[in-house]
Amino acid sequence: MVNVNQNGSNNSNKIFTQTKDCSKITQDGKISSLVNSKNPKQFLKIYHQNICGLEFKIDELLASLHPELPDILCISEHHLSLIQIQLISPEEYSLGAEFCIQSLHKGGVCMYIHKRFSFSVINIARHCKEKELEACALKLKLSSINVCIITVYRSPSGNFQFFLNGLENILKKVYKSGIHLIICGDININYLNQSKEKMN
Repeated sequence: MVNVNQNGSNNSNKIFTQTKDCSKITQDGKISSLVNSKNPKQFLKIYHQNICGLEFKIDELLASLHPELPDILCISEHHLSLIQIQLISPEEYSLGAEFCIQSLHKGGVCMYIHKRFSFSVINIARHCKEKELEACALKLKLSSINVCIITVYRSPSGNFQFFLNGLENILKKVYKSGIHLIICGDININYLNQSKEKMN
């Protein structure tokens, strides 16, 4: 059994999902802890942030998280090209996976991994499209469990059906028995309002 818990402020909107593999998953953009029940001292801290432009904010972001720095930084809307994002290298982190913008000025997702972890990138680019579904994925091999992490972004004006179909195809590609799957990101659906997107 895997527990994923997040500690957020009182005004955070939290999404709870119950699955057979996970006792609790919460998502509110704060730190997540993936705890191995066989070894409670082994945990993985994941932080997601819609940064709205990463280029001049990485130092401020890390300072705001200090001293409890996460193991993995999941970033949406970095607004950078591939060349630009490769020039950003936070101390003690490696650029793990990314989807970069080419024709638009905004968007893009990436993940930074603490250098003590080994990982492999999962190529899901064929399922992605700027504005509609921007995503990247990687796999971590911990001592006793395999974890796949996917970071996603959908623009408010993105085609929601394309997003759903693409995400389904990504999940079919990455999911295997024994893999613990974590999805984080910003899909721009207001769950406080009734909408057809919410119902889907």
